[in-house]
Amino acid sequence: MIEGSRLSYTVEDNILATTQIRNYGVVITGTRDNWSIYRFENPYEAGEKEFKPITKLTKVFGPCKEQLGEGKLSLVTRWEDKDTVKLYLADGKNPLMVFNIMKDNGSDINAVTSYPSVTFKKPIFCGLINGTLKAGLVEYSYQFYTKYGHQSEISPSTKLIPLHNGSVAPESNKHADGYEMGVTTDKGVRIKINKPTDIGSAGFTHIRVYRITYVENGQLPTIEVFYDQPLSWVNDSIYVEDTGRAAISVYSLEEYNSMTGIHIIPKVIESKNDYLFASNIKEQDDYIDIDWTANNNFTYKYIITELVGELNSNADCINVSDESEIDIHNVPVTYYNAELQKVGSDTIDISDYIEGNIENSTYTNPKVSYMFKSLRRDETYRYGIIFYTADGGYTKVKHLVDIHTPTMYTPGFETFRKDEEGRLIVRSLGLQFDITVPDGVISYEIVRCGRSITDTKNLS
Repeated sequence: MIEGSRLSYTVEDNILATTQIRNYGVVITGTRDNWSIYRFENPYEAGEKEFKPITKLTKVFGPCKEQLGEGKLSLVTRWEDKDTVKLYLADGKNPLMVFNIMKDNGSDINAVTSYPSVTFKKPIFCGLINGTLKAGLVEYSYQFYTKYGHQSEISPSTKLIPLHNGSVAPESNKHADGYEMGVTTDKGVRIKINKPTDIGSAGFTHIRVYRITYVENGQLPTIEVFYDQPLSWVNDSIYVEDTGRAAISVYSLEEYNSMTGIHIIPKVIESKNDYLFASNIKEQDDYIDIDWTANNNFTYKYIITELVGELNSNADCINVSDESEIDIHNVPVTYYNAELQKVGSDTIDISDYIEGNIENSTYTNPKVSYMFKSLRRDETYRYGIIFYTADGGYTKVKHLVDIHTPTMYTPGFETFRKDEEGRLIVRSLGLQFDITVPDGVISYEIVRCGRSITDTKNLS
């Protein structure tokens, strides 16, 4: 017997909860660690009063072995159209779950939570193309979503991409100038988005790409959606070209930062006037405590990348000699320890950031200026780390280290030097961190204190 109705259906599973909407009933059966959801149609004709058996149950979700919370399950239904009838489920343990009872929603709980988790991959910068972007710096991020359903968080963004006044064919550039502020350039940007390995479990069907434009230092960026399409992977990638097309929608920085809302875990939900209310909530934004310190769990090294160059007094940047090509899978680097002693040389792979070998290894090539930035010499930087767990929890920032970078006069850390052939060597300075990750952590984020012109010691 289903509670609160005159219907009966013989099932071996325990009935955990029931609800109804219009001509449909919904039943959750099984145990707390192995449960399923079914729908059925009202078998009554008008005026009938006797008990009637339910002759058919249609699976909506399950069987799922993710543990449900203890106590009474809270259910709310919402009719959108004949093909989209929503069921909201709160259990006090998992994020709010959302099902369309008119289809089979699979058995993966990640596909039905209000904030499905995806292991994002940073967009890859492929190069400049012809277009009509405004002068300045741009960066890109993306977001997956299901039409009329849930959406992911927003991906990490690219680095800032400079729009220089030169050819889009980098091998043709011998110098690079900037644009006047506010003018329309003849440049666009091509990026590549690689398919996350776990996107299939989330059930996303669409992607939107954000363009973040900085026109002037110190001012807030303009944030626009310029691409919004169904997912169409080709060799597990999607290429997106931004030629300066009109924005589909525009967001403030606050709206962008809160795009996926506040993550909550409710125990009770109710609806009124088409609004969903939640109570007895636990915020996923509550900090978790992980016993971890940087002592014995963290080390760092300085990393120096060198490019061969020559000064060009007629350009806005250093024009590095175009005799050499950079293999993005094997970029030579030199390591120095915290005591500023050389500890070895190696090669690194930067193909997670840019696509295609760098034929013109000069700072007139946007890929070079995009990739080979540098920390300032003789400055202090404070670093911290945030740990994330599989259930969406995260720690407060844990202090890693305060690093005072060497001066440009420290052997091995010169900004420029001359090699044996008399060529100018341009040397970018970075850091490599080695972290021992504690148990239960699925990812981490290294952060650096914000810096303004009042926090700097040197101009360069």
